Amino acid sequence: MENMHLRRVRTMPRHSQSLTMAPYSSVGLVEQLEDRILCHEKTTAALVEHAFRIKDDIVGSLPKMENKGGGDRLARLFLEEHIRNITAIVKQLNRDIEVLQEQIRARDNISYGTNSALKTLEMRQLSGLGDLRGRVARCDASIARLSAEHKTT
Repeated sequence: MENMHLRRVRTMPRHSQSLTMAPYSSVGLVEQLEDRILCHEKTTAALVEHAFRIKDDIVGSLPKMENKGGGDRLARLFLEEHIRNITAIVKQLNRDIEVLQEQIRARDNISYGTNSALKTLEMRQLSGLGDLRGRVARCDASIARLSAEHKTT
């Protein structure tokens, strides 16, 4: 019983949960999101592994505790700690998912805004080209008319 210690899972600090947005760069943002997802997956795997190690410690110590008489109380404490650890892991995963969803929404909004701006620019350029073609046609007609007048004089 003296060697048994309740272990706590360290959760991610608050400052690491608020992820900053980088300036829009399609490839860079996607790579950044993929890196963050990979980091969250590693953290999650470590937390889950730690929680299951605690559970294995509990299961391994139960037969020893039953022989000493205090097994039920200590087993309950271990199980409560395991439940708290699993709950902390699930809460952390939910926060990570929310952060990633917000980043994806922001990226999609940036992408939508960029696409809208490009469509507007394209429409203006097409309109400008149409105007230029009309002007060129009028100039050609004027040149042809002036040329015809010049030949007749």
